[in-house]
Amino acid sequence: MCLERLTKLRCGHYEIYQVDKNGCKHALHKQCPNFLQLIIREDKKRSCMRCNAIRNVHLGFASPSLMSMK
Repeated sequence: MCLERLTKLRCGHYEIYQVDKNGCKHALHKQCPNFLQLIIREDKKRSCMRCNAIRNVHLGFASPSLMSMK
């Protein structure tokens, strides 16, 4: 069984915390028939880099060219 442990961020996106293959032979763990995602913690203090960049543009802390990241 392939297990992907995730951290849920403040912005609603997820960050991969750890992937365990446990002897699975699939090259891409998400193709494993027994693939399982598990949210192990919630981090309400951090957002993903993309959401941070967009928020900083709106607040005037970053270059408007970062808006192309949408």
